[in-house]
Amino acid sequence: MPLFGRTKGRRPRVLSAAGVRLDLANRESVRAMATSRTAQGWQADAWGYRDMIGELRFAGQFKARAVSRVRFFPAQVVPNEDEPLPFDADEGVTVSAELQRAAEEELARLPLDAGYRFLGVLDENLTVAGECWLHGYEDEAGEEQWEVLSVSEVILGQDGMITIRRHGEGVGRTLDPEGAEEMLRLWMPHPRWGNLADSPMRALADVCEDIVLNGREMRAVSRSRIATNGIFKIPRGLALLLATKGDTIGADDDGFMAELAAALTAPIHDEGHPSAIAPAGIVGDLEDLAGFEHIRIDRESSEEIIGKVEQGLARLARGLDIPPEIVTGMGDANHWSAWQIDSSTYRYHIDPSVRNVADSLTEAFLRPALIARGFALADVRQVMVWRDAGVLTENPNRGQDAKDAFDRGSIGFKALNQALGFTDTDMPDDDELIRMIAVKTGVDTNTSAMLLRAALGTVVPELPAPAPATRVIESTRTDDTGPGHTPPDDGTPATEPPGMTAAALSLVETLLADAEPQWDVHGDLSRSLMDIDRALMDRLLVAAEEALERGLERAGARVRSKAAKDATVRASLDNVDVTRMAASVGPEGMFKLGLKESDVLAGVFDRLAANWDAWVNAGIANGVRVVLRILGIRAGTDSAAAITDRLTNTMRARMPRAWDTMRDELMAVAERVLYAPDEPHTGHGETSRFRIPPGIIRRALGHVGGVHPQSSGQTPVLPSGVATGDTIADTLADHGAQALGFEWVYGVADRNTFEPHLDLDGERFDSWTDDRLSTPAAYAWIGAHFRPGDHDGCQCSYMPVWATPAPGTDLSERPGWRGKFRALRDRWLRRTRG
Repeated sequence: MPLFGRTKGRRPRVLSAAGVRLDLANRESVRAMATSRTAQGWQADAWGYRDMIGELRFAGQFKARAVSRVRFFPAQVVPNEDEPLPFDADEGVTVSAELQRAAEEELARLPLDAGYRFLGVLDENLTVAGECWLHGYEDEAGEEQWEVLSVSEVILGQDGMITIRRHGEGVGRTLDPEGAEEMLRLWMPHPRWGNLADSPMRALADVCEDIVLNGREMRAVSRSRIATNGIFKIPRGLALLLATKGDTIGADDDGFMAELAAALTAPIHDEGHPSAIAPAGIVGDLEDLAGFEHIRIDRESSEEIIGKVEQGLARLARGLDIPPEIVTGMGDANHWSAWQIDSSTYRYHIDPSVRNVADSLTEAFLRPALIARGFALADVRQVMVWRDAGVLTENPNRGQDAKDAFDRGSIGFKALNQALGFTDTDMPDDDELIRMIAVKTGVDTNTSAMLLRAALGTVVPELPAPAPATRVIESTRTDDTGPGHTPPDDGTPATEPPGMTAAALSLVETLLADAEPQWDVHGDLSRSLMDIDRALMDRLLVAAEEALERGLERAGARVRSKAAKDATVRASLDNVDVTRMAASVGPEGMFKLGLKESDVLAGVFDRLAANWDAWVNAGIANGVRVVLRILGIRAGTDSAAAITDRLTNTMRARMPRAWDTMRDELMAVAERVLYAPDEPHTGHGETSRFRIPPGIIRRALGHVGGVHPQSSGQTPVLPSGVATGDTIADTLADHGAQALGFEWVYGVADRNTFEPHLDLDGERFDSWTDDRLSTPAAYAWIGAHFRPGDHDGCQCSYMPVWATPAPGTDLSERPGWRGKFRALRDRWLRRTRG
């Protein structure tokens, strides 16, 4: 049969990414791949730009963190359809049970539930370099392990051998072709050369270079004394007359230039120096004085260079597969929307990357693994890896949209439950459904009695026969019709509205009093509150780190300026990076140069103070909007204004003190790092590549938002933030909202993974003294229980999930509502995310 005839009438799904399993024993294939890698030199530049441009790194992490929260599972390919069919679908699955089980077992070998450290790292490699490797091996305990390696860590030799080299290692380790290891290459095929990798960074190399060069130019302008103050042109025949001395320094005196420099710089070091207000005089012949000149060297101003940097970031934002606001920041839009993954952001920016990951795993891992187990190629091609975004997307209106669609009969109970965050086990049983009908519908006496009898058994008494049916009186007289005509009264009412007997009505009223109030669980909006604090944490942490780096540069420049007068010290600083000059001379050298740590680091965090005010105020405003939406209070009303004023005024009043405390802690870190710029922050638990401990930022935000209400009497207190502290929590509770509990969200560690916290990712509990949070002996330094933020390097968060009674429900009239709410909370706690 011809090739095209075999596929006629069927449109196979085209995979968007590529993957291949390398045969380590086939040196020819490895050698051929090594030859093609010579055209991939851009990948090293892409990683370099990712590490140099903070906005680019953040954009990649934003998308990678989103992808890491997606659930991947095997599914059946459906001809002529874009999406496959999950194995647990009600109908249509034709893949054999044996193949289903094998696919699930094979995919379970990968650590897909490890979050960022596997799926996130994989996605960021595909985003930056367009390529990565999956390395499978057995650890010392004989357990199978899989890890993601970048192209920089895998070396393909011309001899057909593969070497894995970690950062800091020498020659690395060459894989044994006969060993029990696997190497899988995953890549985004270039549209021209399918065996080469492609990514947005390949086309953005020039843009990134412009951003880096303009940034360096800006730093050079701020640090160069020639650029800022120019050059003096001084004839040899001049002499300096100091205002603070009565003598004149002769023109032949070698100290003329030193005295001139001292007169100009004295006010910088001592604001009370007389030369700050008294002039310095220069004497000489008229011709020599005419030759004295101050030459200014014009360079682009900082504003012009900043404009170029912003233009470069705008081009970078348009070229990346993410919303531009993620890179450019607030701009003309609401900055905080950049931190929310709504349906549009997911559909056009996140989902393509998710599908790339799914396709790569299908091609390189799942299908080869199934073929190795003996399944036929034709059957294996019917299986692929697919994804479920779950609670990743934030559609604030999805719950209400689902309710409206359900009321119109467009969707069923199952779809409604999924949209509201419930599972099939939460659906009402027959008895509950009968109660709902009896409570919510207006039915006649017989129907009500039947439903109540079915729900309550023999409790409902037999009801008397219903009232006579409505009798319609017809008249044959044409003049008896028309407006205002009244039928004759023969003792029987023309119409008899249906009604209930007193006994039935009493039972219905009892049932209404005991009925469980309807609750709206605000999972999406609750996650919005948590994301506000995570956004503030990330932005402030990055900004503080950048401020620290600039402070070290300024401190080094001051050390270099002071050392210029001492030939020995000046020589020792040759070829020393400016950020390490203070460390090079050490505390004793600083003392000899007349420098203090507080002086050289003065103002290092001044710019961060402005960012603190802007970002925290924006976080407060966004938190207030979410609170109003949870409570169902329309903006612009008196109630909304009262809540807004209370929350805003309370938290803004705490901001100055919180900043002062955070600044003092940051200065302490800066003084420590001044003499050890390469020494990362150390301690128990996670250690970040940042020198600023995340705990400093977390504590400051917690001070603004208020200590968490469950922190009373605990040491350390629970972490909180602007949107998850007691100020907002108390406001929600005061207006009838109830907290179902908390969900642990693992934070990305830049250097190492804290396994006890990772194991808690997605767990739900209603108390921070839950047994699952108890610390074993090895972690006694934390305390009795684990908590997000229980050590300075921790970047974990928690999501307090809020529920509100349906609009119009008065809990004071439902004395049994607490028991019903506990049942709802228990159902929620049984559901573990993902």
